Amino acid sequence: MFINRYCFVFLMIVVVMAVSFLQQKEAGASLKPEEILVVANKNASESVGLARYYMRERGVPEENLVQLWVTDRETLSREDYQSRVVPPVRRFLEEHANGENIRCLLTMYGVPLRVGAAQVSQEAERRLKQMEERRDLLQGLLEKVEGEEKEDIQGQLQNVRERISLEKRERNTSASVDSELALVLSGDYPLAMWVPNPHFAGMQGARDVPTGSNRILMVSRLDGPDADTVKRIIHDSIQTEEAGLQGRAYIDARWPMPEERPRGGYGLYDYSLQQAALHLESKDIMPVTVEETSKLFQPGGLSGSSPICWLVQSGQVCAGL
Repeated sequence: MFINRYCFVFLMIVVVMAVSFLQQKEAGASLKPEEILVVANKNASESVGLARYYMRERGVPEENLVQLWVTDRETLSREDYQSRVVPPVRRFLEEHANGENIRCLLTMYGVPLRVGAAQVSQEAERRLKQMEERRDLLQGLLEKVEGEEKEDIQGQLQNVRERISLEKRERNTSASVDSELALVLSGDYPLAMWVPNPHFAGMQGARDVPTGSNRILMVSRLDGPDADTVKRIIHDSIQTEEAGLQGRAYIDARWPMPEERPRGGYGLYDYSLQQAALHLESKDIMPVTVEETSKLFQPGGLSGSSPICWLVQSGQVCAGL
């Protein structure tokens, strides 16, 4: 529903499924190698080497590589993101038909995960301090008055608290690098909290969507705890495409399949998990085990061969590919 600019992921292991099927014979809506722009970090050991290895294995053109020079830590500053990440990526996209030929950015092992919050101005710090002092004063007065005067102070106090909450919300500008890159062609957009995603059906035609869907890029990450794991993921995904999926799908829903399609919220998301189970079974893709209660799969409760894909209440994790 939203582009998550606020939360970030410490570790992402698997490339988005569309990227992992680049070389399928049926083109359809799948990505082509030339539609991928790979982003690596020259300052991180093995990042560029892994990027080139991936590009060779997948047939991605050699020129479709942007090499950043940023910190090799998990977090980089907002200033470094704006000055060291955005310009080279945006320049490549604009020089190649304004990005029309690139549909997906692939961040590699070694590219930071998180963008730190923007620096707060001295004026904003002063404003917040004044509001907090005003709040404390009103709270003290509230204990000393009665009647209409107390009601008036309560109203003032509520107003100040709301302003403080809004001020702090506007400072909440940390984000994931990958989510920020999805908006790299979108120009100026709000940095605080969430940005509505125009690709979400419920947001189409909404007036408060700050950017058009044609300016949003898919972003995926090829990452892991070490370089050897990343190389194994590349190799195993190609091998799986050639041999086909094997194993059992474990789907952790929260409720049984409802009689009618929910309109939104967690019910709709859970409904989509149930639909995924039906699809796998009806197409005879692989056997499926569904957990339909609020419980989670318990240790030792997964029988048979290793799971090929888990669809869980909090998202999707594909493993063992």
